[in-house]
Amino acid sequence: MNMPVAVVKSAFKVTGFGMIFFLKHQQVGLRPGTILISKISGLKWKVKCRVLAVHAFEIQKIFEGEDKVFAHYLLGEVTLEEARLKIVKEEEQHIYQYIIEPFSHQDKPGENEELVIEEA
Repeated sequence: MNMPVAVVKSAFKVTGFGMIFFLKHQQVGLRPGTILISKISGLKWKVKCRVLAVHAFEIQKIFEGEDKVFAHYLLGEVTLEEARLKIVKEEEQHIYQYIIEPFSHQDKPGENEELVIEEA
């Protein structure tokens, strides 16, 4: 049986939040407690919640069963409308942001790394 996978588009640490992963997946959301396992290293991470942008949450896809947190982003040189459109385009490509907690390590997966999804 093929296990579903998420592809890491980017991953970074944010003070006060923890790790944020931009994940491309075909699931109907990732519930809290869902385990992500690297196909390369075998390292594991646990989904805590989905990140929604304060400036765009009303146009973002909402999946039942996901816990959510709202984040303020510094837009810099980008207009509010450009930032909103970027999120819409990412979601059209099934890319969503999640706060992730590592299991017994502090490593981030690499860009385009595949993570096996084990539902909670």
